[in-house]
Amino acid sequence: MRPASDLAVAVVAHRRKTLGGGLGELRSALAREGVTDPIWFEVSKSRKASRCARRALEQGAELIFVWGGDGTVQRCIDAVAGQDAVLAILPAGTANLLAANLGIPDCVSGAVRVGLRGDRRPLDSGTVNGEHFAVLAGAGFDARMIRDASRRMKDRLGRVAYLYNRGQEHERPPGQGHRQGGRRALRQGPGLLRAGR
Repeated sequence: MRPASDLAVAVVAHRRKTLGGGLGELRSALAREGVTDPIWFEVSKSRKASRCARRALEQGAELIFVWGGDGTVQRCIDAVAGQDAVLAILPAGTANLLAANLGIPDCVSGAVRVGLRGDRRPLDSGTVNGEHFAVLAGAGFDARMIRDASRRMKDRLGRVAYLYNRGQEHERPPGQGHRQGGRRALRQGPGLLRAGR
């Protein structure tokens, strides 16, 4: 493996996500490893990360550090799928499922070391609606749970935020309707019964 100082390294960072001492600590950790001038992109929404990952590859990046949660990581995986690209995850999100599954430390210096010196492994990805994913694809209850967790709630409650809104939904009495995806849905016991427009 080549020394870190010889690698073309990029960072795609979700600036609203936090880990340790933040992006300043990331810059310092990279510099200690010999990466003093990485290609650097910051985004305010995970959906903007895919464009930055593609631009990093176009600019010659051999290794892309992704700072953020599962959403940011998924967007970068989708952007580089099928390319000769190496992603390194800096788990700065709420759940960080892929990072946890891969055993990536949840500290900046440890994650940087893994990214620069860890084993390179191919990662299988699935595709749903034209988007690649690596951890899971959710539908129904799972998808609503992720979609409805607000940034404010995730900041306050962490992973519990994903369950909060689902618990609120289940407190509605059976038969009480609400709008879901443009359709009227009725609460019927543990599931939802679709009831037209």
